[in-house]
Amino acid sequence: MGLQLILRACKMPKRVQAGLVLSSVSQDRKIRISMETQRVAVIIEDDKDIRDLLHAVLQQSGFEVHASPTGSEGVEAVRTHNPAVVTLDLGLPDIDGFEVIRQLRLFSDAYIVMLTARAEELDTLMGLEAGADDYVTKPFRPRELRARISAMMRRPRKDGVAGAAEAAAPA
Repeated sequence: MGLQLILRACKMPKRVQAGLVLSSVSQDRKIRISMETQRVAVIIEDDKDIRDLLHAVLQQSGFEVHASPTGSEGVEAVRTHNPAVVTLDLGLPDIDGFEVIRQLRLFSDAYIVMLTARAEELDTLMGLEAGADDYVTKPFRPRELRARISAMMRRPRKDGVAGAAEAAAPA
C-alpha cells in the first residue's frame, strides 16, 4: 500500500502506477518463493580442507550447506535437513560410504555424488549400484563438480524415494 501512495504523490499516470505496483509485488513474490525453496546440500567428508572447499563451492551455487565429518552424523544431517544434494566420501572414520548410501536410500531421494580418492573401476561400479548418481575422484575440479551438480538439478526426481528405489532395482 505504501508504494501506491508514493506513486500517486509523484503524479504518475495510473497505467504506469499499476505496472510498477505489479512489478513490485511480483519481485516480492519471487524473493519469498526463492527464500522458501532454497536448495539444501549435505557434505559428508572427514577431511576438513575438502569439506571447507565443498562448502564454499556449494554455497556459491546457492545451496544452504550442512557438513558432517562422519557417516553416522551425515545420515542424521540428511534425515534432518532433507537435502537436494549430498556429497559423500567413501573412506569415513566410522562407517564406509557404501553403507551410508544404503542407509540414505531407505528414506531419501537426494542426488548423491560420491567424491572419493578410490579410483578403481570396481569402486565406481559399486558406488553407482549402491545408489550414487555420480562418482567423482579426488583430486577434483571444483567448477566441474558444480557443473555436474547443476546438470543433476536440471533433471528432477519423479516420485521421491519410491522412484529412486525403482530406478535402483535391477531390470
